[in-house]
Amino acid sequence: MKLRYLFAAALSLGLGFSTNAFAQRTNPLTGPVFAGYFEYTFANSAQNLLLKDTPMAYNLANISFCTTIADGTVVLPLADRLYRTDQDFVSDIKAFQQQGGIVQCSLGGAGSPVRLTTPQQVGNFVASLKALYAKYPFDGIDIDLEGASLRLDAGDTDFRNPTTPQVKNFIQGLRMFLDAEKAINPKFTLTMAPETFFVGQAIQGYGSGQTPPAGGYLPFIEAFRNDLTYIFEQNYNSGDQLALDGVAYDTSTVEFLVGIQELLLKGFPIGKGPQMFQPLKPSQVAIGLLSSPNDSDTGFATPDVVTKALNYLTQGEKAASGTYKLRNPAGYPTFGGLMTFSIQDDVGRSGSSFSRALGPVLSALRSGTPSTVVADTNQN
Repeated sequence: MKLRYLFAAALSLGLGFSTNAFAQRTNPLTGPVFAGYFEYTFANSAQNLLLKDTPMAYNLANISFCTTIADGTVVLPLADRLYRTDQDFVSDIKAFQQQGGIVQCSLGGAGSPVRLTTPQQVGNFVASLKALYAKYPFDGIDIDLEGASLRLDAGDTDFRNPTTPQVKNFIQGLRMFLDAEKAINPKFTLTMAPETFFVGQAIQGYGSGQTPPAGGYLPFIEAFRNDLTYIFEQNYNSGDQLALDGVAYDTSTVEFLVGIQELLLKGFPIGKGPQMFQPLKPSQVAIGLLSSPNDSDTGFATPDVVTKALNYLTQGEKAASGTYKLRNPAGYPTFGGLMTFSIQDDVGRSGSSFSRALGPVLSALRSGTPSTVVADTNQN
């Protein structure tokens, strides 16, 4: 019986079977990153997977999700299907870190809006986050605001100077928490995972007064652009999106993956006005992907498509693929990497075929050479 079948059987029985003994993960702070969301708090396709047993290709794990209750307090319930005690969870975090990886808690998610509308809520938010991070040895925080977490009041038209209290309060609270953690750990990491509508859709107009607001994530990106380790824009569950060439590209294509990233890499105009979203550093930008096709999400891009997009982005026109033409013909050799939702879907649905295909591609980026995907003929 092949090793991965033994692994799958061990997972189904709830056994602590590890394939990662004595292995080491690459450093996500020297790039490129291969981040995965670790579905800690809800049902998934690899129920009993532990952090330390995730595929070695992943070097950053986002615990999904820290949630915020009505008074602004942030909580992370113990996942008793995985850990009997808090110390069990701490030990698993440390095991992943000892393998060389970074562990963050992801704040928000589709089902957990973060709405800080009063000073008391801001205070509770900051104090509870500090307490949570004193309890668990996380290396950083991921911001995954969705749905009701994102709003812009009528008249709030400048993403560089927001006036909506909910936006200003979140920026204030996150700044207070981030500064406190960086005083303890200067390498404390910050990542964000916006949906495409809340970033690049602003090329057609900034969504002041609209629900949901087009470009509604831009105030947060702008406020923390100098602190941002990576931005993982979700290149899935999205309709067609305009790129810098004025063409709307379909999801799951090379053109979409490259064009959406270049909005962040080159910057873009806000609607038809004079405002510009200024480019981020190439090393800050990573493609957000689904790790497998499934019933609840859309926009899965195959490893072959992802590889072509990465080669094009990092190698430039000499590795061109598809009809989109890079605005920077030389490409972006220091491009940040990949994120996927989720680690459990990769392991449980496809026997880790997603990470097995793309892990070597990211490794090749370190040497500056184009990559090809070797087809996995043993996925069943």
